[in-house]
Amino acid sequence: MKSPLRNCKRLCVILPSWIGDTVMATPALRALRTHLPNTHITLLGRAGLRTILSGLPIFDECVEHRMRGWLGPLSNLKPIRAINADAMLLFPNSMRSAVIAFASGARTRIGWNRQNRGWFLSHPATPPFMTTPYSSVDNYCDLTELALGAPIRDRSVQLNCSVEELATGFRLLDGLPMPRVILNPGANRLDKRWSTANFAALAIALRDTCGAGVAVSGSADERDIVDAIVSASDGAAISLIERDVTLAGLKGAIAQADLLITNDTGPRHIAAGLNKPCVSLFGPTDHRFTTLHETPSANTSEVAREWLLIADPFLPKEVIANHVAQIARMDRISVGDVTHAGLKGAIAQADLLITNDTGPRHIAAGLNKPCVSLFGPTDHRFTTLHETPSANTSEVAREWLLIADPFLPKEVIANHVAQIARMDRISVGDVTHAATQLLNAKLR
Repeated sequence: MKSPLRNCKRLCVILPSWIGDTVMATPALRALRTHLPNTHITLLGRAGLRTILSGLPIFDECVEHRMRGWLGPLSNLKPIRAINADAMLLFPNSMRSAVIAFASGARTRIGWNRQNRGWFLSHPATPPFMTTPYSSVDNYCDLTELALGAPIRDRSVQLNCSVEELATGFRLLDGLPMPRVILNPGANRLDKRWSTANFAALAIALRDTCGAGVAVSGSADERDIVDAIVSASDGAAISLIERDVTLAGLKGAIAQADLLITNDTGPRHIAAGLNKPCVSLFGPTDHRFTTLHETPSANTSEVAREWLLIADPFLPKEVIANHVAQIARMDRISVGDVTHAGLKGAIAQADLLITNDTGPRHIAAGLNKPCVSLFGPTDHRFTTLHETPSANTSEVAREWLLIADPFLPKEVIANHVAQIARMDRISVGDVTHAATQLLNAKLR
């Protein structure tokens, strides 16, 4: 199929309005840059989107324009016509974007033929018929494939951080103990928000279970939510609003944090674009509309970067969560489940876990992460964790057990001799030695 962009010298791409959708458009933008290396690519979108995409080598300029309402973009067409585009590619499905493209003067105008807007497009594309939710990532990529006449195989989202953004992020998280966890409790709809009480309880649980430093982020309009969480967290969390967080600063902070826990909103997509671990909470919005494809990796054992917690994970696949809001309520996601997922995210990032005989030990084993486990009056044989079979027989064990009394006869169960199998019989020196051995093995 011939590409309608094959002779294009100046291409303008109209971006989606939301931050998350713009991040989901990055695989398509990357493909445009790859296939059109000599074409001048201009992005057109609302204020703030340039900040999100800054640092990516996939466009030449980004024009920010008022895009809300009919009169917003149409009241001042001069900056749009000044782009002097040969072609316009429309990621939004709105009639407004089609009218903007028509009024721009571009001869080639490509977009999905939705809302009867085909009259304004030179190349109206027939949208695919779907009976189940269709990810926006695939929506933008499929349209771009038609425009390029070439397949897009790598559909992983991508963002970059500038040195200035990283420096601001470092300042925002300064003083927090590790692992550093950012909580994002906001969302554009009330029913997409997990409760402030739950976020506060989560902050306390993360501090108490793994010593996490917790920071709560939000926009200026969400200050009341952030303040309520920090106030109820018993000192476990700080407010990034009080540290003057901006969108660029949040991007830098997420890049340096160990984990983000968020509702279904923009920061989730920023974390994915920066390849940072994230726990995402979904209620009455179906996660399949925003499926984020992982970066292709030759390492098939690589740990997933995102954990989805869904209010009702047992909905039949033909049922869309958006249509059953009373069932897919956010309050059905428990603090315990989010804490467990958060621990998984933090441990997945760590080089080593040192723990008593408790849940995080098993999480580390499930993630194949190195672990030093301390056993006192609980017999380690009750919870023997078998290692993953490996063709490399010289591979170092992933777990190092330190047992209070390793010389107990095998017929004696540690649980029955608590006075002998005391935790204080395990020395700091032994734990340090075990940790050093595992870390050195990791470096080899």
